[in-house]
Amino acid sequence: MSRLYCNNRGDDTRVWRWGGRNAVGWGGGGVGGDEKANDEMHKKGYKYFGAAKQLPGVKQLFETGKNNRTTRKTKHQINKTIDADYYGFRDEEDGVLLREEAVATKRMRGAKCEAFDLRKKIKADMGGGDEDDADPSSINRFVAHVPLPEKTQIEALVLEKKKKDLLAKYSSETLIQQQGAAREMLNKR
Repeated sequence: MSRLYCNNRGDDTRVWRWGGRNAVGWGGGGVGGDEKANDEMHKKGYKYFGAAKQLPGVKQLFETGKNNRTTRKTKHQINKTIDADYYGFRDEEDGVLLREEAVATKRMRGAKCEAFDLRKKIKADMGGGDEDDADPSSINRFVAHVPLPEKTQIEALVLEKKKKDLLAKYSSETLIQQQGAAREMLNKR
């Protein structure tokens, strides 16, 4: 019912804005003639009609409605209560936080040292050696994990590529096919 009443009121307001008659301000206090109660109910968003106003829960709403109102604090009033403690600037003055930090730091360092020692032990077991004992000349030494071809092998590959390019440029396709067949017979690639 309240929803329908609000829809009707919105319709009346639109009619008045478009130049029609003003039906928004009309009307009495509803059934029972208690205009004050209807005004209070309307401010809360609900409007009760007839005997519904006399129900115990509805009566209590109107009686406690005025007493429960609290004024909201403005931003200025809230910011007046904020001081250095709010931002934690004086947390270290009593020493409790410093003690807690020292304990936590000691525990974290212990865990990091244990993890480092474990990694060092695993590396030593795998034959990686200890990096601290290495001589300074071998610190910047590059270790390849894939086999690198020798210089002569690289030169042979470059020469072979150049030969293929020249043959492709100056020979016919039948000659290239004959050479391919000859290489297959000799098992050469």
